[in-house]
Amino acid sequence: MSTVILYIILYIIYLKENIIEEIDATVFQDGCVDRQIKSLSELDISFNSLRKIDSLYFYGFPNLTKLSIENNKIEHIDGNSFSGLRQLTSLNLNNNEISKIHPNTFYWSNLLNLDIIFLNNNKISQIKQKDFSSLPKLKTLVLSHNQIKTIEKESFLFGTTLTLYSNQKQ
Repeated sequence: MSTVILYIILYIIYLKENIIEEIDATVFQDGCVDRQIKSLSELDISFNSLRKIDSLYFYGFPNLTKLSIENNKIEHIDGNSFSGLRQLTSLNLNNNEISKIHPNTFYWSNLLNLDIIFLNNNKISQIKQKDFSSLPKLKTLVLSHNQIKTIEKESFLFGTTLTLYSNQKQ
């Protein structure tokens, strides 16, 4: 009698438009599931009710290129939340409740290929020195419809297109 082992390789996971409030950090990290998601290139958890992103949550996705977490209720992103996503090119955090960028969210994250970040319609009031300056390929940073009052020098690299319209005091 021979045994057949079937491996399913996942490239895209859409979990959008549910009522997800929390995703356990280990949900994708155990046993067979771990092997299946190593090839994941796109994860969409938009239009849910997530409130925070924990540190190293996405660490198990080495081939992820597109991450969409828009239209949630995210208030806080831990430092190092995106560490290990070396292939990530697009990050969408539009329409959340983010008020500040944790110092290590992007600075020590090794996001070597990230070229576009969407942070529209949040509550960000300040862009601090070096918030985005460690992202060597960042071409587009969209921060429209926030509450930005201050952008410190060296916040991002020369050559980044910054979209910053409709920032008002709330």
